[in-house]
Amino acid sequence: MSDQPKSPLREITQPFIDLVHAPRALWGINLAYAIEGMVYFGMLGYLAIYFSDFVFQGIEHADEYSHNMVMVLTAGITIAMFVLGVVPDKLGVRFALIAAFVCMLIGRTLISGAPNLLGLEPTRPGVFVGDKLSLHITRLETRDGNKAITAATVIANDPGGAEAAAHMALDLAAGDGFVPTNGIESRLVKLSEATVVDNKENAWEVEYGTARVKARLFAHAGNTVGLCPGAVFALDSAYVTQRDGTYVIRSHWTDDFGRVDATACAEAQNPPSETSSREQLQKPTKRWPVSGEMPAISGATPVTIAALRDMPDGPVDVVVRDACVTYVRNGGYFLQADKDSPAIFAFVKPLWSRLHLVTMLGMLVVVIGYGMYQPSAYAGVRQFTTPKTAAMAFAMLYALMNLGGWLPTFAFLLRDENFLNLGIPGTYWVYTGFTLVALLATIVILTNKTVREASARAKAETAAITAAESSGQPTGSAGADSPAMERRWVPIHMWVLAVLVIAAVYWRVPSPTDLKLSVGLSVLWVFLATFPWTAPWLARHPLADTKFCFFIFALIPVQTLFTYNWLILPQYISRAFEGWIGEYFEIASNSNPLLIFIAVPIITAISQRAKVYNMMVLGTFIMAAPAFLLALGPHWWTLFLYLLIMTIGEAMWQPRFLQYAAEIAPEGRTGQYMGVAQLPWFMTKMLVPWLYSGWMMDRYCPAEGQQNTQLMWLVFGCIAMGSTVLLSLAKGWIGKDFKTKA
Repeated sequence: MSDQPKSPLREITQPFIDLVHAPRALWGINLAYAIEGMVYFGMLGYLAIYFSDFVFQGIEHADEYSHNMVMVLTAGITIAMFVLGVVPDKLGVRFALIAAFVCMLIGRTLISGAPNLLGLEPTRPGVFVGDKLSLHITRLETRDGNKAITAATVIANDPGGAEAAAHMALDLAAGDGFVPTNGIESRLVKLSEATVVDNKENAWEVEYGTARVKARLFAHAGNTVGLCPGAVFALDSAYVTQRDGTYVIRSHWTDDFGRVDATACAEAQNPPSETSSREQLQKPTKRWPVSGEMPAISGATPVTIAALRDMPDGPVDVVVRDACVTYVRNGGYFLQADKDSPAIFAFVKPLWSRLHLVTMLGMLVVVIGYGMYQPSAYAGVRQFTTPKTAAMAFAMLYALMNLGGWLPTFAFLLRDENFLNLGIPGTYWVYTGFTLVALLATIVILTNKTVREASARAKAETAAITAAESSGQPTGSAGADSPAMERRWVPIHMWVLAVLVIAAVYWRVPSPTDLKLSVGLSVLWVFLATFPWTAPWLARHPLADTKFCFFIFALIPVQTLFTYNWLILPQYISRAFEGWIGEYFEIASNSNPLLIFIAVPIITAISQRAKVYNMMVLGTFIMAAPAFLLALGPHWWTLFLYLLIMTIGEAMWQPRFLQYAAEIAPEGRTGQYMGVAQLPWFMTKMLVPWLYSGWMMDRYCPAEGQQNTQLMWLVFGCIAMGSTVLLSLAKGWIGKDFKTKA
């Protein structure tokens, strides 16, 4: 083999040169693969935002819910590939590819069409301002410091009028002015006249009253109505709530505002004359049916709202009668008996609205399709190539995947209001149309005749190559089995892994399911680890190899940065950055595929003689380190350096990862080890959104309110740096198993 260094430029351009000369069968796969890369990463990049800002719009902890939904898609695809990877082997590559695109087309049609074609809307209360309700209440909780009804049934509803509720509003601007406190938590309030002092995102510092009381106003429609520092306005309807330990005024609707005079603003803003379609979608349109359970509550205790607020959290069995609905927001409504009485918030569970269910159904169908698609594409390349052309074909596929993943950079031209103004749902329709294009391209280009001819030609050429190379080739000796092959008992480190998984389940699953599920998983693990039929299988599993298990799990911390590309970066950039960077966040958040496409061949050529393990340690360090740059704050230069340096680090270690999995595998078990090596990537896609990413965004980079992204990225950097620390500590133990250089 030649020791001449490879040309980085040739490594970059060669896949595209080969693409031009590729046979028709490979074109049938490659063209659709590039389109699918664009569609998949384009829709994935918007998915957390779509759930947070639309499906769960206006609801506390929306980011946490939305990140869990993204987890369902990404982790589900990994599971589906394990299950459906046999489809191309059993039914043929062409059938599997077409079936995959049909599934993805149906799924994406459901996702795109749910809010507009089907007219489905986010979860909204089925009550209106002015309604007088009687409720059978079965559970109370304190949510974010606010007392709330979390389980109740409407047993009577006397539709009233908004005028009756309006008379209950406490004017905080009257006289000296009232400071929002716990004494008026959840009360309906108004501001007859107030002045904006400052603003950040949707949090407005306002002052009012003769004493010029200062308070914070969270107004979702603040920008829409033209609020700006110096503006004088009247707020007809709002409520007091606790947020981050401080009581604030909160408003959700454009029509909450009476007048806005922005003439005194440093930069006058002209509010739009009409309410946006997004705000109209938030409004309730249909009352809930009244339950006929009056006999069933004969034993329930009648209470007042004041008494209800004094009750401890937990299950209750009480009835509140004739309480007036004073304010309705997405995710709940507020109840108050009269103008001077206490109020309470009634929470409406945000999950499982029809919009949510149809969107999840669409995601499930996409999961099934993608579970067939990825294995089918790789199986097709393998089927249509020879040992001499396979490397070129797979490099081409990798290049096209990165190229497709970069194309959503320009999706802002579809989404943004300054261009086509399609919004995310409209942009999803464009991606759905490209899925149809990929399906038709596969059907037209990859015909049955093309598949037969390409397969026959590849088999004939492979047979000729094998016959030519087999003569004079020495027969290699079988490698020695690893100690795991001789073991009959489950090693201690697998018990530790099981305990950690069970502890995570207990921590994250809500009570009382947490204890039941944890006990059930514990019993199942003990059974599997001790039963005579299953224990030997676990003992010989690749994860029973202590060094292999340590190595692949040591890379989980740095792999969390991969998931941030679609879970964190789009929302972080759009929320924390002002100007064109935040407005056109797609440009920065989709830059990694293009950068990695350029960096991998360059880094590979430069580091040919470097030791693989040293490249792993150095690469993980360089990839993790720039997260600390973002801990300095949301500046354009920290974002640019983060994306550039992180990509260089990724290019240094990622190509070497599977190389180690192949090297450490005993003879005849390479495929099994390679498959298990993907497990940490699956766990990263599942654990990051499930354990902390949504919670971190809600707390440190919310869509509205005070942000502390510096601390968030400091934590992210410390997590990612864990891989470098673990690999460095274990260098003398597992580093010697790396037999080759990069």
